[in-house]
Amino acid sequence: MPRSITNHELDALIVECGLSHAALARQVVHLGATEHGLRLAYDYRSVGRWLRGAVA
Repeated sequence: MPRSITNHELDALIVECGLSHAALARQVVHLGATEHGLRLAYDYRSVGRWLRGAVA
C-alpha cells in the first residue's frame, strides 16, 4: 500500500520540473558537493521519505 504524501510543495516541484526521484537525489548530492563541499548519500528512497515528511 503506497504511503500518503505529506510534503505537497516538494511533490509539486518535482512534477513541475519533470524529475524522477532518482534525478532529484543526484542533483541534491551534486550541488551539496560542488557548492558546499558536502559528501551526501541520498537516493530515490530518500526523496520518498522527504515526501512523507522526514526531515533528517
